[in-house]
Amino acid sequence: MATTFVLLSAPLLGLAACGDDDASTTDDDGGDGGSTKHPLVILTQKDAADLSIHYLHVIADWPNSKELDYKKAVELGKPGVMHIEGSTIYFWHAEDGVIEKLTVDGKLNVKHDSELSFGTKGIMTFDAEPIWVNSELAFMVDEKTGQIARFNSTTNDPGDTEKIDPEVLERDGLKVQFQLGVAAGSRIFTAANWRSWDTNKVYNATVLGAFDQNDTKNGPKLIEDKRCAASVQVGPFVDDDYVYAVGDGVGGFDVLANPNKSPNPQCVVRMKNDADSFEEDYFVDLQEVTKSPAIFMAYPMADHKLLVSMWNPDVDVESVRKGSEKADWFWEHPAKYVYAIVDLETKDVKRVDGIAETKVESPKVLIVDGKNYVQTYREDKGTDLHGVDVDGKVTDVLKSPGSTNVQFLGRL
Repeated sequence: MATTFVLLSAPLLGLAACGDDDASTTDDDGGDGGSTKHPLVILTQKDAADLSIHYLHVIADWPNSKELDYKKAVELGKPGVMHIEGSTIYFWHAEDGVIEKLTVDGKLNVKHDSELSFGTKGIMTFDAEPIWVNSELAFMVDEKTGQIARFNSTTNDPGDTEKIDPEVLERDGLKVQFQLGVAAGSRIFTAANWRSWDTNKVYNATVLGAFDQNDTKNGPKLIEDKRCAASVQVGPFVDDDYVYAVGDGVGGFDVLANPNKSPNPQCVVRMKNDADSFEEDYFVDLQEVTKSPAIFMAYPMADHKLLVSMWNPDVDVESVRKGSEKADWFWEHPAKYVYAIVDLETKDVKRVDGIAETKVESPKVLIVDGKNYVQTYREDKGTDLHGVDVDGKVTDVLKSPGSTNVQFLGRL
């Protein structure tokens, strides 16, 4: 991935464990009220000077103090990508080309289990995107080396690799970026886009690359929709038998500031997970339904809904642009963003009032217990984490110290 945007997949549920005195451990989602929740997994990032470090926290539940104890955290090193399969935590140490397997005992102690290295295949750095089907089947899609690896994390077998179709690796003189993937049906899907950040040229269409799980040779099959802006920072997501794609135009940059402005809006399209094209009669123009000049990020929710962080419709773009013709104004002088929930079936929009206007920085899809979580950034560069349910109710759950933010949520 050539840009810094990363989408972390929603976790699976598994192992149960005992609680502690610092957290509530009873179900609040209509259960029997006395059962213990599965352990909560939180990945945070601390920044200092030019160094960023990831920390793993495994706790019984959200702390009543809304603060994490870093003395009990496990330092994982430089930034990477986290995933949970059942009772096992996996961490992709991207710069080293290694997937570390971690286990958790009944007292919530984290232990190193084993490692799976892709170094011999030359697969490392954030260009490589891990996409999980289950603990015995996963894929690493890497545009840098032009290959896809099929691996088994249970046996630590790096498996075989296949070359990616060379015609996919470049389009109109622009190199491909595969970002953000998901497994659906018998295939795996990854967002594909072609862009140069030096010239700001971009291939304006929402494109998914589809691989057959049983045979990745000569893949991927490209499935595109020229009604939408490029899909970059929002990965494809699954809802029932459908795969949805969001043409985000890199958070609105392509529709507001890119000198090579996208003629297509930011929108949502979908297809059946076994289809070869997007549905012609399904199309959600996010700018039109929200009345916003631009959507920064879109977070898939339950009940066929989408939580979006959007440019406040009441803020005039020119008041932020201030006459600048340079593209950098979009990144250097961001407007305050607000949140809204878009119903992907009815196209109804509901404003989320429990989160104040805020600048938006690194976008992450954070989902646990069927609820979305978003974070807002304070002046000290710390973050506040807010839970948002499908009705727009907001609950504040975590306050992170300066230069610290949440990168992943899940339950074992």
